[in-house]
Formats: sequence, structure tokens, C-alpha cells
Amino acid sequence: MLKQRLLTAAVLIPLVLWAVWTWPLPAVMLLYTVVLLLAAWEWGGFLRANDSRRRALWLVGLTATLIPGWWWFQADGAMLPIFVFAAAWWAVALVWLLRYAGTGGARGGPSDAVLVLVGWCVLWPAWMGLLWLQGGSGHGGFWVTFLFVLVWGADTGAYFAGRSLGRHKLAPRVSPGKTWEGVAGGLLAAVVAGLVLSMVFAVPGPGAGLLVLLILVTVALSVVGDLFESLLKRQRGVKDSGTLLPGHGGILDRIDSLTAAAPLLALGLTWWHTTL
Repeated sequence: MLKQRLLTAAVLIPLVLWAVWTWPLPAVMLLYTVVLLLAAWEWGGFLRANDSRRRALWLVGLTATLIPGWWWFQADGAMLPIFVFAAAWWAVALVWLLRYAGTGGARGGPSDAVLVLVGWCVLWPAWMGLLWLQGGSGHGGFWVTFLFVLVWGADTGAYFAGRSLGRHKLAPRVSPGKTWEGVAGGLLAAVVAGLVLSMVFAVPGPGAGLLVLLILVTVALSVVGDLFESLLKRQRGVKDSGTLLPGHGGILDRIDSLTAAAPLLALGLTWWHTTL
């Protein structure tokens, strides 16, 4: 399993970074859209009425909301309210997680109508966040790479810190393998990776203190995104959201942290831009 994970990552990471840094904006936006829709198809697997027709309807509905979102982005519409909404949603998701972690929750989970609404709240703002980081921040390749490095660094730091030091479970009813020590290791790794990347590229951004704070909040929220998808999988009794990525599961399994981290990082940078 580990060999498969490493091989898949060794292939995908260079391809993704190549696209982020060298493709024209419309092409990389199309890439993000395809990934989002694949993740949305997997999200449809959480529905109680899990059939192709229901999943297709959910996919069509989400796609219909991408069109005005793209238009709004292209028209230089104010993105800050979208990212504030995303932050508010993930605060709700955190409360949802805490309640489930404290009580065990019901295995069946929420209704299909709620899952469709939640899926939109998870995926659409994340897509808008990537649009802004890539095309609206002024340094698209860097800030998208910065986002990826934070999440990848946090995952790596959490894995090694959790394996070597993990003693205190983070949320055993949601994700038994995660520990508080792993979270601390992930935060530390993300801060180091983010600061090194910002110094190497010397891209204008928040000062060191604000940048560290932004990294910590972004990575903390990425953990919420990861745990929230784990909660839904546990309620539905499935291990992975899909099988598209060998050793990793589905697309949604790989971007669950990004769905929370992308709009939060975009929120912090948008706020910084508006206060210059």
C-alpha cells in the first residue's frame, strides 16, 4: 500500500506542479474543474439513494453553479464574501464534528438533501478559492504551490510524528489513527515548509508573523476538512470515497484537506490585499 501511495504521488505531484506553473489560466482552470467534478461524483456515493441517476443530477446541479462562479471571477467580482462564507461553513462543520466525536452520532448520517447542500458548501467555495489563488492573487503559480506544500507538509509531518510520538487520540470515533501529536508535527512541518518556500521565491505577502498565523489556521482547518470527510465515510460504512488513485483511494480522499484549506488561504490573502 505504501509503495502504491508513493508511486502515485511521484507521478501526480510533478504533473500537477507542471500544470500550475506552465499552463495558461483557462487550461489550469479546466483541470481544477475536472478534478472538482470527479470529487463531486464520488461525493454522490454518500447519498442514501446511491444510483447513477441521482449522482448525475447532483453533478449537473453543481456544474450549473460553476458557470456563474466563473463569470463572477472573470468579471472581477468581490471574492471576499465567498471566502467568509466558506470560513463560516467550516466553523459549522467543526461543530458537527465535535458533536459526532462526543456522542458517536447515527451511522446513517444526514439526509440526501442535506448531503447535497453540504457537498456544495464543501466543493464550490474550494473551487472558487483555487480560481482566485491561481488567477486573482497576482502570483498564481506560487500561491497554489504554497497551498499544496502546506497540505503535503502537514500530512508528512503528521504521519511521522504520529507514528513515532502519537499517544493521544485526536478523534477516535471519527478517525482512530489520528493523534494530537501528529497534528502538532503536521503544523510544525507546514510552518517550516511554508516559510522556506516564501523565502526562496520572495513573493510579496504578509509579514513573517502574519504568515505563520495564516499557515497555522489554514492547516488546522485542513485537518477539519480531512476529518469531516472521514465522518461521512464512517457514517456510510465505506473506507474510501473511490478507487481512482492507487494506494490513495478516490479523488475526494486526496483533496478533502484542500477543500477547507483553499478558501481559507484565499480569505487570508484577500484580506491582506485589501488592507495594503
